[in-house]
Amino acid sequence: MPSEITRTEMTAREGKPYWSVHHLQYPDGSDPVASELSGVATAEIGYTVYDLGGDDPTTAIVTANLDKSVSWFDTLQTDGFWDSEDDDGYNFRGKIPSTAFPNGAGSYKVEYSASTSKTDAGGVTFDALAWEEYVTVVERFDA
Repeated sequence: MPSEITRTEMTAREGKPYWSVHHLQYPDGSDPVASELSGVATAEIGYTVYDLGGDDPTTAIVTANLDKSVSWFDTLQTDGFWDSEDDDGYNFRGKIPSTAFPNGAGSYKVEYSASTSKTDAGGVTFDALAWEEYVTVVERFDA
């Protein structure tokens, strides 16, 4: 059973890396830990980018992976990356390179996924975490 998809809207600067920061949870409210995540190559979290203003917004323009060892935290982090209304913190921080948005300023969708091995107390197994972001890349004026 996949987790519910979390959707957020974000802004990025053209030509700069984009930081995606989230507090992800299973539907039962528990936080995933790294040992429950297995990506494409066990140590990766996959992402796919779509250009929503392009000729075919349903075709991926970039498919890549993030290293789980530097993107996933078993304890919630509250450093300078966490700019939210709650004090809980985040457990996912992914750095998406500017090359993931090859068409420059515009609207993109980024889909993330990681396989999981979580079984809750009721015997329900969550086999995937999935979330998406709608990213508006804005033109840089300081280039």
